[in-house]
Amino acid sequence: MNPLCMLRLVWLSVLFPVAFTLYGADLLIVTPSGMKAEAESLASLHRAAQGMEVEVVIDTEIAPVADSEAIKAYVRKCHEKGLKYLLIVGEGYGDEHSDAWYGMMSETSGSKEWFTVPDIAVGRIPATSPSQFADYIVKVEKYLAESTSRYSRDILIACDNGDGNEHLEQAERLAEEFPGSTVHKAYVGLERLVEGRAPIMHGRFAAALRYGVDLMMYVGHGDPTSITGEGLWNASEASTIRHSHFPWAFFSSCDINAFRHFETTLAEAMIYNRDGGAIGVIGATEVVYSSYNQRIALSFLDKRNAATATTPVGDLWLATQRECIADARRTLNSVYGKNVLAYVFTGDPALPYHVAELSVECRVPESVRPGERFDISGEIVSADGSRHDGTAEIIVYAPAREMPVLDGGDKDKMVVCNDEVLWRGMAKVKESRFSGKIMLPHAEPGKIRIAVHFLSDDRKEGSGMTGDIALLPDAGGKYMDEIDPTVYMHYADGLIVAEVSDDDSGVNSASGMFGASPLLTVDGGMCLPLRTECTGENVVRFTASTAMLAPGTHEAFLSVADNAGNRVKESLTFTIPGGKPVINLMFSDEPARESVEFSWSHNMTCDVDITLIVTDMTGETVLYETISGNDRYEWSLEGIAPGIYLVRLLATDGSRHIAAQPRRLTVIR
Repeated sequence: MNPLCMLRLVWLSVLFPVAFTLYGADLLIVTPSGMKAEAESLASLHRAAQGMEVEVVIDTEIAPVADSEAIKAYVRKCHEKGLKYLLIVGEGYGDEHSDAWYGMMSETSGSKEWFTVPDIAVGRIPATSPSQFADYIVKVEKYLAESTSRYSRDILIACDNGDGNEHLEQAERLAEEFPGSTVHKAYVGLERLVEGRAPIMHGRFAAALRYGVDLMMYVGHGDPTSITGEGLWNASEASTIRHSHFPWAFFSSCDINAFRHFETTLAEAMIYNRDGGAIGVIGATEVVYSSYNQRIALSFLDKRNAATATTPVGDLWLATQRECIADARRTLNSVYGKNVLAYVFTGDPALPYHVAELSVECRVPESVRPGERFDISGEIVSADGSRHDGTAEIIVYAPAREMPVLDGGDKDKMVVCNDEVLWRGMAKVKESRFSGKIMLPHAEPGKIRIAVHFLSDDRKEGSGMTGDIALLPDAGGKYMDEIDPTVYMHYADGLIVAEVSDDDSGVNSASGMFGASPLLTVDGGMCLPLRTECTGENVVRFTASTAMLAPGTHEAFLSVADNAGNRVKESLTFTIPGGKPVINLMFSDEPARESVEFSWSHNMTCDVDITLIVTDMTGETVLYETISGNDRYEWSLEGIAPGIYLVRLLATDGSRHIAAQPRRLTVIR
């Protein structure tokens, strides 16, 4: 060990003996004192959901003025006791080092570190305020509790145009790694630009996120706040989009994670958006090179595709780093090694990368026709032979189509797209078996695929895909269903929600290219993108965000059909209240002596649950109270030492989460 580090370690162990009793953890969270309460909340989630040993340490417990060397010395001691994951909170401690440097436990990792393989997985939440950190924790809680099999086989791959189609070719190579999946492709080169913009691909990108994907990947040019020069995606959009599932994200691009140099990067916007964005982002903090980016991305996919149901994402990223740095070392390619270390993981490395633990075998005819019912049956397969009850979501994908490259290089090249949905429905699963009947709407002949996503009553998940089913031409004639679908529409919490049912031919939930696809318009013209999900047998829920609409009264029209072609149009008048949800925190006394009454006011239209957190200036929590049904709380200051305290208040109505502006409270005697 460096003599200076040894001296520092001895000195710290004398001055801060408590800090050096925290060994034996799986996950270590290093945080500034002002975000200790949030760090403890995150630690509790890992303990409850994954059974992890987690320790939270304030940076000033490691050293009075925390720096990278002191933190690394502390991490090394923790690693000797079995530490696997490190999460750094805030933008500090980086100096000239890559975040991976904190995971390099060898004594020589300070020199030529681009040839040194890390020993532990490192992630960072570069939050500059408790509210940013709290927003991410809300997402973590949702992620740990949600069902994921529905999304396990859906991938979003986007790419830039130009450069002789280099980025498109790289994107297509990545797509080859998902042979049994549905790949949503948003390639800028697949449309003719409009005033230098790519509106169609921008729409496909956002639609895929709303639909729900397991992983999003981007290949091409970028800067700290956006990707492509054609307006494909930016930090502003990433911070406002709403969707129920939070994917992982990998950006093969420059500067996406340059968190020390810009106020809010694209990566940060994606993880701080509590209602959308991503659960974790891998991307570079500086300029990187395309060829090396591709190697890193392919290595990560190799590890991702071999993951089990409980594999932490940090293990996948660590294995990727180790493989790529080892390659750089074998070839003495320092540029490659530096390229690897330019990538950082924004997010929590201890979170599991959800994959389906069960598989689904499906039986269907070799050929089917639109308008004619056919049988589908299947079985849920487990390695131990166990049987399961639950529900299966069935999605039929339309025949793949070819799209020509219109901008950026080889104009003769065609790209195959396979993400158009033709039909979806649900089936009950009993003793691992299910069966049902399907009637498809009209579509062009070709080969169709059927995906089945299973969720058991005890939260086990499975997925499967059946392909190469021949869709024959429509037989013609009149369908034997003349009853219109039933529609119930309402507005709630910024969403238009439509429950549509049809017990005969089923609800037509086809996407994109099909004329019978559902369509939602607002105020006589604006089309809102729809998210589609099955909520029961022959029942489909369509939802649309109204975030782009101004406060006031609006009228929405939903046009929807069943699979026999019977179409209905339903209207809804709704009012968007003015302004965003706001909550204010007030004190009865400042400074306070014997007691203080906290009160709050908000503009939300329903009851909220309140979490009141008070910490001292070292970050130690002295009050943590959950309150329901009241708008005030009296705190006795008996036994509370004089000094300055930080008061934070978090509120939720079950779907929205807001935080009051933190306030200082002075206690005197």
